[in-house]
Amino acid sequence: MVGNLNSSMLVAVIALLLSAGFVYWACEYFVNGVEWVGRKAGISQNAVGTVLAAFGTALPESVVTFVAVVFGQ
Repeated sequence: MVGNLNSSMLVAVIALLLSAGFVYWACEYFVNGVEWVGRKAGISQNAVGTVLAAFGTALPESVVTFVAVVFGQ
């Protein structure tokens, strides 16, 4: 019983670390992409940073609302 619990815990910790690494990697690409789109569109760095900050802080709340509307009963 204890061996099975330790095994499950190890799998969960590895999945957590891999997921955190993937989220970090995706954030790096997202931020880099937004910066390049802003540069190609001729938008100032301050404006790009402001939009990125606004989008980054509003997105988690928007996703929670979207999931609640789509999958809620």
